[in-house]
Order: sequence, then C-alpha cells, then structure tokens
Amino acid sequence: MDTEVKNIISKALALKETDLEASKALIITAKTLFPKHYEVFYTDYQLQKSSGDYVNAAKSFSYILLCFENAEIVHEIKKLVESLKKADKNENLNEQDNFYVNMFQCFSNGPAGQKIVMMLTETNDSNDFAYIRIMKKFSRNFNINAPRLLEKILNGINTSPIEYTELLVKEVLPLMMNEPSEVPSDLLYRLLSIVFKYYISNFYNAEKHIAEESRIKLFEFFQWIGKLLKWEPFAYNPSTWTKDIYWQKLKQIESVPTCDSKQIFYLCCYLFFISAQDYLESTKVKIDGHEVQYILIDGLSEIENSPPLMNILHEPPFSHDILTSFLTAFKAQDLLQRNVMFYQDFNKILFDLNITRHINRLVVDFAIYLRSNTDSFNLINSSKISNLEKKLRLLSLVVNTVNSTRETFDYIRSIITDLPTVNGTFLKNMTPDRSLLFLPLTRYAIVQYCTRIIINHLKRKAFKESSITKGTIDDFQLGSLLVLLQLEFYDNIPLIEHIFEVIRVKGLEFPLFTSYIINIDMIEEFMNIHRSAEVKLKLFSSAMTPTSQQRRIGTRGADKNVKEVIKQQVTRSNENIVDLIILFIDQEHMNVLTNLMAF
Repeated sequence: MDTEVKNIISKALALKETDLEASKALIITAKTLFPKHYEVFYTDYQLQKSSGDYVNAAKSFSYILLCFENAEIVHEIKKLVESLKKADKNENLNEQDNFYVNMFQCFSNGPAGQKIVMMLTETNDSNDFAYIRIMKKFSRNFNINAPRLLEKILNGINTSPIEYTELLVKEVLPLMMNEPSEVPSDLLYRLLSIVFKYYISNFYNAEKHIAEESRIKLFEFFQWIGKLLKWEPFAYNPSTWTKDIYWQKLKQIESVPTCDSKQIFYLCCYLFFISAQDYLESTKVKIDGHEVQYILIDGLSEIENSPPLMNILHEPPFSHDILTSFLTAFKAQDLLQRNVMFYQDFNKILFDLNITRHINRLVVDFAIYLRSNTDSFNLINSSKISNLEKKLRLLSLVVNTVNSTRETFDYIRSIITDLPTVNGTFLKNMTPDRSLLFLPLTRYAIVQYCTRIIINHLKRKAFKESSITKGTIDDFQLGSLLVLLQLEFYDNIPLIEHIFEVIRVKGLEFPLFTSYIINIDMIEEFMNIHRSAEVKLKLFSSAMTPTSQQRRIGTRGADKNVKEVIKQQVTRSNENIVDLIILFIDQEHMNVLTNLMAF
C-alpha cells in the first residue's frame, strides 16, 4: 500500500470514533485520488457499515465486488449469508445481523449481484436455503442461472420439503415462467412432479379460494412446461370446457403415437382430482335448511338376484353436474389404474399427499358402482363415516343377493332406530330395475328405501308360483304388504288392487289391522268387502271382542264388531304415515322375518 494511501486510511479510521462524518469525507476524497486502491474502497464500506448506513454500504460493497478480488470480500459475503440464514429460521438477530439483512434488501439486481451468485455457486453450501434466496433475488438474466438454481432447490426439497417447495412455487417458478429458460428435461420432469403435488394438496388442505386459484395456476404451469417438453397442444379453457369435453380431448391426444406418456398421466390426474373435489364438495345438499349428505347405494329390484344396471338415479336438488363429476372421476381413475406405470405413479401421489383419507368416500362409491361387494364391505367398515351411512351402505350390498333375508332385516331394524331428524321428501325415481341410486340421508327417503325392500321380499314370498297354485297365500304377508303400501299408496295401486282381489276370494285374518291400517281408501275397500260379499274377515285380536269364535260375514249377517272396527280406523286417517311405518317395522320386524323364513 502506498504511504500516502495508508496515511489517509489511518487518519480516517482515527476520526471514526470522534467525527464519523469527517472520516467519511476524507475517504471520499481518497476514492477520487486513488480510484484503483482496494483498501480505500473497502475502508469506505467499513465506515458505512459502522454508521449503520446500509443503503450506501450496499452501493459501496457492490462497487468492490465488481472492481476487486480479495479474500475479505468472500468472508463478508459469508457473514451476510449467515445473517440471512438466521433471519430465515426466525432466530434472534443481533445488530450486525440486522445490518446485513437490511443491506441485502438494498442490493440492486445488476452485475454485482450476478457476481455474488457466481461466488456462491462455488461454495460447498450449495443447497442452503439462504444461498438460493440470494440467487433468486438477483434475477437479471435469470434464464442463465435457472437450471443451476432449479437443481439446488430440487435437491434442497429432499432435506426441507416445505421450505424449498414454497420457495420454488411462490418465488422461483414465476420468474422461470416469465423468462425463457433452457432447462434439461430431467429437471423439468422433477419440477413437474413437485409442482403438481403442491397444487393438488391445496385442493384438500387449503381454503376454498386458494383451492380454486390452485386449479388455474396448475394448468397455467401445464401450458408453460408443456411447451418446454414439446407436449401435444391442449388448449384447456375452464370457462368453456365441460369435464366431458376435457375427457374427449384427453382421449384424442392419447391416441397420438408420439404423445409424451407423462402428458397423458398428468392431464388425467388433474381431471381426476378436480372431478373428485367437485363431487365430494357437492354431495352435501341443503334440504329444509340443513346440509344433507347424499350417498351412492345399490338400487332395488323386484326380482331376486337380478342383473345390475350401471345407470345412476338422482333427482333435484341433487344436480346432474354432481353425477358428471363422479362419472368423470371414475373414468379418469380407470385409465390410471389400467396402465401399470400410471398405476404406480398415481398411487405414489396419493400416498405422498395422504389424500386417500380425503377421497375415502369416493373410493367407497367406486366400489359400489362396480358392484364389488367384497371391496365395498371392507372399505365401508374401515371408513370414518356415520353409523347410519355405514348401515345403509351395507344394507344395499346384501339387499339384492340370495339368502340375505335375515341380514337385510337386521340392517333395516338398526337403521330405523337411527333415523335423522331432517324429514325431506319421498324420492320419485326409486325404480325397481336395480339401477344405482343417490340417496339423501333424510328421514322420509330412508324409510321409503327400507319399506320398498321389505315390500319386495313380501311380494316375492306371497305371490310365488307355488302359493298361487295351491291357494295358500299367507294372510300375514298380505296384511303386512297393505300396511307398508300405505306409504306410497298412489304409486302402488295396481298391487293394492291385486291384493284386495285375493282377499275377496280367500278372506283375510290380520289382527294388526287396527294398529296399522289407516289409509282411507283401504279402509273404504275393507268396508265394501264387508258389505258386499261373504268373506271371512278377522281384523282384530280375540281380546278386542266378546268372543274369539271365527265369524262369517255376509250381506245379511253383518258382523257389528268388524263394522265398528273398520269405522274406528277412519278417525286415524290423518295420522303421520311415516311414523306409523317406522313403528310397524320397529315392532313387527321379527314377526315379518320369522314369517318369511318359514315359507
């Protein structure tokens, strides 16, 4: 060092303790006189640092970086990085740490910053979060540093996945998408996997508006990375494309021989997850001011062990869009399951994100849709769903199988004692062709479903060919049918008329008449039978009459007891039929079951 320069620096440092401004002025003069002397400029930086002037310190240090090479510079950068590390970890910062953090914010994105990046790249701490933060800050000519920065972040994810993924998606990725970059394809595929899982996790773990933003951002990312990977054009427009259109477009590019299989995989996964999310969020519908869960169950059949149909019944307020989401999710997962590589990668995503617990209901519904009873049974029993839903789903698995009468009635009895408080309404499209059904968990719909099951069992037993041929149709079965048919009287008139035709021929002994027959049309029909023909009717127990002797009723010998009993029932015609049916099933289910098992 020249003697003159050394003397000026010594004077400046001596003045630092008593007159800092004079000290700075002396160094400014020295900078003008000796523009190539490192010691002058480093002293200037030290003085700015001593005064806490991080703005001018940043300018001074930037100049030193560009014009000089010295071990002190590297040491100072390391101290800067250590302070940034502490800040990133929310550790307590001392005065020097605060200075370095503030000075870092004042660095401009210019050549000096690029030199810091280059120097850091040569260090051993290449995966440290603070280093990556510095590289991200100096983003001029970002495309040059992008591959190196991306690799550092991807490696860092292995040690600190949350921190590095957040840095990648929120800070680095937007810069990469705005600056054309030449990135090796292996890095792009690693990037694709991480970013995809990040946004998909937001579907289930974030607030609704974040989940919606994640859909948009994820597909914007697809468009960007697709160009770099030379994917087939796929101009998805969420405002105009339905899920059906998306599926059709996906199948079109799947047929292209040169199409990248990863494009098919990720586009299909995207469709699955948005469809699954839409479906699961929509299966709760507002009814009578309450959120009511809809569940998919196997429908009913009047024929035992009938072949299943794949169509799914539903009606308002359950919308067709919900059904579309379910079927689209099913088709997407079917495509993913049929390809061995897709299957492995898809299950890894589910495992990595712990998403299975979120889509458990959908997985159960898939098994029911496929009529895979063994899988359905295991999934239902292991699911965290209400006891009522569990029992209804299990009931739907056995209701159409052979020799399941006892199981069926056990489930129904248990369901009837655990009904929800929301009444709802009866379903209009509960057809007897074994279509699948979206059933709302409301009091009326569940009672309707259970009642129809019992009616089907009773019909098959009461009107089986041998009983008709021998004329041995059971009275208890006929009476029980009439009780249950009151629930949907006008939808069952042909069957009710047929039962009364049988009664006109053979009579009826049904002591439960006074407890459970309250439908005014049925009461009137019984009165007509009583008046017009000689038919044996015993409609009450012996305890209700002066004598237990069987009476013969005719047009001339009217039985006053029977007549009075029938008349009394008219006064009950306004009673709640749903409550009456619930009472009948609760009180008489064992009698009905025993009767059915005996024939």
